[in-house]
This record gives sequence, structure tokens and C-alpha cells, in this order.
Amino acid sequence: KEGTDLIVFAKNKKDIYSHLELLTPWKLKTSEVVKLISKQPSLKGIVVHPYTPGATGIIRNNGMDVTKETIKQLGFIEFYNCSFTALIRLFNFLKLNKIFKKKYFQIINTASAPSELCYENTIITGGSDAHHPGEIGDYMEIEYNTKKDIFDVITTKPGKIVRRNKSMLALIPNTFTVSREWLMKKFHLYTIDKPL
Repeated sequence: KEGTDLIVFAKNKKDIYSHLELLTPWKLKTSEVVKLISKQPSLKGIVVHPYTPGATGIIRNNGMDVTKETIKQLGFIEFYNCSFTALIRLFNFLKLNKIFKKKYFQIINTASAPSELCYENTIITGGSDAHHPGEIGDYMEIEYNTKKDIFDVITTKPGKIVRRNKSMLALIPNTFTVSREWLMKKFHLYTIDKPL
């Protein structure tokens, strides 16, 4: 309802797609999503890009206290997000980091969230946030024993970041993606997924 991005996932799609309220954009408040996940052991939730400079960050929409409590309750945080890797390089090259200090702070803290947001037993997630092949960059590696269920592994074991340099050319398709997503969120143009 506040416009905050959270990822809700489950091992089986029926566990997600049987909750119409989860499939309806702008329906639930952040606290309501957390409450729903807490009541359903099959559901998991991740606090994603808490500092994002866009309008979807939990810190911007809900404040630091709610952010910390949500991370504690869900037990997952997107600690790494390399969607701004090329933009960080551009900011540094053009010295824009000195001019747009607040935005740069948000971008840097999206790329690597401050460690004070990672509590004991919090599962660290991350990735490239790629929407186009040229944007593929950093990713997480998780040690995996094939005798174990992969879902159990990813929901109980933190990953390790693997960094890759992304070309500044990745900014071109990313600009269109970010603009499109902003318009969809701003004007509530998302559709409702069909429940099972």
C-alpha cells in the first residue's frame, strides 16, 4: 500500500497464488504483508534494496524503525544489489557524487546495505537485478549439497557475493527499464496475477 518493494516467495507456487491479497498491487501495507508471511510457514519474504533512491525503498516509505523490525521478522535482506554498478562508476567519473550526495549515499547503500541492517541469523541475499542481458553482473553463490533440498538451502544459508564489472553501456537499457517501472508504479498500472 505504501509502494514498498518486498519479495514474497514460496517453494510451491500454490502457496503464493492462493493469496489474492498478495497478488493485488497496492492492497496490503508492509506490516500486513509481514503478518501474513508470519502466519504462513510456507511463505518467505525478503526486504529488498532498503535504501534505493527510487520510491520503492522501505526506509523511504516506512522509516528506519519499521525497516529494522521487518528485517528481523522476515529474516531476509537483499544485502547486495548491483543494479547501480554502472551508475556508481559514472557518478565517480563525473564527480557527481560530490553534487548529489544524498542520491549517491542511497545508491551506494543499495549496492551494499550497511551491516547494521543484517542481524544475527539474517539470510543475506543479492544479485544483479538485471532486466536485460547486458545488465547481468554480480550474483550470489551458495554452497549446495545435492542431497539437500535446494529451497531449504537458499532459505537457511547466506550467500557469498561474486562481483563482476558491468559496462557503462548497461545504463542505456537500464534507463528505459527504470523509467517504465517508475511510470507503472506511479500510475498504478500493474495488473493482478491470476490466483490459483
